[in-house]
Order: sequence, then C-alpha cells, then structure tokens
Amino acid sequence: MTDIPEQDKQIVGAMPIASSPQTLNRTSRRKLFVWIVCGALFLVVALVIFLFFASRNGRDVAVEVTTPDTVLSGVPFDMRVNISNNSNVILKDTQIIVNLPAEFVFVGSKREVFKKQVIGDVEPGKILSEVFKIIPMSQPNTIKQLATAVSYQPGSFSSRFEKDIGREVVVGEPGAVLDIIPPTKVFGSEEFETQVTYHNNSNSDLRNAQLRIFYANGFTFSSADPAPLSTSNSMWNLGDIAVGEGGTILLKGSIVGQAGAAFEFKLDLSADVGDGVYSIAQKSGTVSLASSPLSLAIVVNDNPGLIASPGDQLTYKLVYANNTEVALQDVIIKAKLEGEMFDLKKLKSDGALGGDNTVMWNAARVPGLRILPAGGRGVVEFTVPAKEAYPITRLSSKNFTLKVKAQIQSPTVPRGIASNQTIGVASSEHKVRGKLGINASVFYRDAASGIANAGMVPPRVGQRTQYTIHWKLLNFSTDLDGVTARAFLGPNVRYTGQSKVNASSSLIYNERNQEMVWNVGTVPATRGILSPAYEAIFQVELTPSIDQIDDAPELIQDTTVEYHDLFTDESLRAAAGRATTRVPDDLTVIDGEKTVKP
Repeated sequence: MTDIPEQDKQIVGAMPIASSPQTLNRTSRRKLFVWIVCGALFLVVALVIFLFFASRNGRDVAVEVTTPDTVLSGVPFDMRVNISNNSNVILKDTQIIVNLPAEFVFVGSKREVFKKQVIGDVEPGKILSEVFKIIPMSQPNTIKQLATAVSYQPGSFSSRFEKDIGREVVVGEPGAVLDIIPPTKVFGSEEFETQVTYHNNSNSDLRNAQLRIFYANGFTFSSADPAPLSTSNSMWNLGDIAVGEGGTILLKGSIVGQAGAAFEFKLDLSADVGDGVYSIAQKSGTVSLASSPLSLAIVVNDNPGLIASPGDQLTYKLVYANNTEVALQDVIIKAKLEGEMFDLKKLKSDGALGGDNTVMWNAARVPGLRILPAGGRGVVEFTVPAKEAYPITRLSSKNFTLKVKAQIQSPTVPRGIASNQTIGVASSEHKVRGKLGINASVFYRDAASGIANAGMVPPRVGQRTQYTIHWKLLNFSTDLDGVTARAFLGPNVRYTGQSKVNASSSLIYNERNQEMVWNVGTVPATRGILSPAYEAIFQVELTPSIDQIDDAPELIQDTTVEYHDLFTDESLRAAAGRATTRVPDDLTVIDGEKTVKP
C-alpha cells in the first residue's frame, strides 16, 4: 500500500464533506417551524391590538336612546338618539338603524316600521343627536321594545363597529277615549238610542278629527244629533278637538235579527298627524236582542242539519208564538225564498205566493191570525222541491243554497215597547250538495284518441281484439277533492299499457286483481259542464275463451268514483255501469260484430 504524502494529507483533510439528505430535511423543518411560530405570534399581536382598540373605542363612543317612559296610544312621541364621540378618531359613515315593534309606525305618509338614517362622519369630541317621531297604535297597557343600533367605521379601520340599544316603552291609555253606551234590552225593529262619547286625553289638540261608526248587520239608521256628514250616515267630521275637550253623539235606529243574537258596533276616531291621517282610538259595543214579544222559528224537514240534493222535497214549517200578555191583532207572516235552486212552479201552501217570491199568510188565509191571544201559538207551512238540475250558466254558478227569510208582524204594540208595530224575524239557509258524474264508454275504432286498436271484430276465440275505454268526469256545482275512480276489468281482459289523461292525474293498474285506478285529486266546479272534462283513456285487450261464444263479454265492470265535497264537507260516491263488447258508443260497430265468434 502506498503512503500518502504529509502535504497531500493536509489537502485531503481540508476538503468539505458533503451533507447527507437527512441533514438537509432537518434544516428545512427547523426553518418552516420558525416561520410558523413567527406568523402565529404576528397574528396574536395583531388580534390583541385590534381587540384593545375595539374595547377602548367602545368605551369612547357612547350611544343614548331617550323616550318618555309612558306614551299614549295613538299619540306621537319623540325618540332621541345621542351619539358621543369621546375617542380621538373620526367615526366614519355613521348610521342609525331603528326597528319598530308591531303596531308602531314612523310618522309620515309612508308609515314605515324600519328606518336607516345615514348621518355621515362624527368628529372627535362631538355629540350628535337625531330625533325620530313615532306613533304607537297598539292596545293600551302594553309594553313594547324599541330596537336601535348605531353602526360606524372608526378611523382608518376598514371594519365596522355596532352598538345595539334596546328601549322599553309602556303604552298607557289612549290619547283619545271613545265609548258607546247601548241600551241593555232591545226588541227587534224597536227604535232605540245609543250614546257615543269622545274625549281628548292627550297633551296636544287633535286636528281634523273624524269619527266613523261601522254598523252591525241588520241595523237601520234613523237619526243622529249632531247629524252625520256622509250619505252612508256613518261619518262625523269633529274638527279640531282641544286638549281636555270632547263631545257626545246621540244615535237612533233599530235592528232586525234573531232573538238572543248579539250585534256589534265598531267606532274609529282618526286625526291628522304630520303628513298623514292616523287612527287614534277604537272602541266596540254590543247590542243584544231580547226575546221578541212575537217570536218566529223555521223548521225544514224536521232536520236542523239538512243538506239538500237536487230534486229533494222540502217542507218549511214556520212556528210562531205571542209571548206578550195582550192579544195581537191582524198578524201577517211573510216568507221570502231566495236562491236559484227553488222550483217555485211546484210550491204548495195555504199562503199566497207573490211576484217577489214571497209567501204571505194573513187572516184571509189563516183565520187564527186575526187575533193571536196572549201565549197563543201556531204553525204555517209550505212545501217546495229543489230543482232537478243545477242552473249553471257561468263559471261562478256554484255553491248553491236555499235561503228563506221570514217575518211576523202585528200593529198591536204592548206597553213598554217603543215601536209602531210588534215584529219577529227568522231565517234559514241550507246548502245544496254537488254532484259528480262519471261516464264509462268503449270504442273499437277510436282514431280521435290517438290510440290504434288492433284485432278484428267480431272478436274470435283465442284471438286478441283491443278496445279503448274512456272515463269522463262531469262536475256540476261544487269544488271537489280526493277524487278517485276505480273498476275491475272483465274475464280474459288485460291492460295493454297504452293510456292518456288530460289532467294532472295518474292511472295505476294492479295486474294481480285486474283493477284500474284513476287518481284525479281536485276537480273544480262546472268542470266538464262549461269547460273540457277531465278524461282518462286506456286500452284493454280481450282474448275470448270458448265459453264466451255468442256472448258480449264484459270489458270493464261497474266504475265507482269517490270524492269529497268541499262546500258541504261530505264524502260522496258516484258510479257508472259496466261496459261490454256491444260498444253502444261506437256507431261504426254493427250488430253482427258485437258478440264472440268461434
């Protein structure tokens, strides 16, 4: 082995030694770790600085919302928002957002419930105030929450800060008080007096005040003091009502209705506020009719829950009684028939039918009506059938009813009743159920359907002949739901899978039991009468057996259709008969082609 010279040894020892891959990987990981740690520290420091500034900024920006602790219903009040910038930076693009609770609105023609007010920049050390005028229209003695938020961008920050402030407001008494004082006992048709009062409880005048009365059904206006301004006798212009002032209206009229029924009157007082007219106060009062001195009741077919069908015979009994302690003379009873379904040509009664479809009884017809003694009772009646057919002339011809309005009266007035006659009223109304018809027809030649039938007629044993079956719905007078038609196919008949429907419905065939089901769903009134009928067409195939020779085999058994009448809330059913190869609807098939041949 040759020795290396000393000088060469020194040179060899001074040469660098190459790093291994493991050494390089450890170095890279160390550098990456250092960068991650530095980045995390930077983010933490930035977050701390941001939170510190945000906390300091929050303390240095003060928002105050002031309102009266208690406000009057229907009277506007001021909500003031104060923003104090105690920081050393500008609050840029400052905005105030106010959300009002239900039954509160901002005063103004738009009647807004949400408002965003942009107030721009707020310099350091400045205080800015914004006033919002609000009117509460909620029920008295309630507590409402006003939600206010102030949003701004501090200094050079791109992020926005927001302060939320809630303010509770108690809605006290109404700014104006309305009252209605009806009599405690009123008889039908008796004129009575009702007192309506109003008073301004607020701390400001009510400008251009108006009072409107919504009368109960059956009320007839007689007079008022002061008189109303409108032709409907329901509006009063009260002008300006000063603080603490008010007034009274005396209203006279009468009510005709069922004894024991309650009749509601509604009052509404409005006034000008800012650019709009607002309801300041509301009130309602109820008048109840006492049992009439001369009572009347209607009974139809002795069935209070009667729902009629076309062609039904209807017997109306009018039961009357004198509930006073005096005899009532010259009693007259009238019954007016309303509704297109009465077949008035067939009406029978001992009363007289007039030209306005009113049946009348008096002493000439019923001698007992000349003098009806105290406590006396009686019955008059008439019979009339409902029409066999619905009088359908337009799309709105639906939901027919049978109404009768009856009245009994006498010129005799018992002591203590403020009226010029004694009167009693009664009414009845009964719905007429709808009717759904279904036609089941069969065709061999059926080019119009777009389904081509194969095979020969007359049908032959062991050979296939196809027919198309048509189901067509005719809905007369009510909207229907849950409409479903179904039928079983006949022996040796199968469904080919060819079908068509013109409604958003579906045909389902159960091959195991040969049942065809048509799920129709809803069917509007008069569909198939004044507009195209809902129709389902499907193809069946007959392969006759030897025992059907010279017979007209059944292609489909009886069809049934179930449905729910939405007007009368009843579940009903209709049906169509079976169909055979005699196909009476297909005039192209002659008699010799209708029965099975060998």
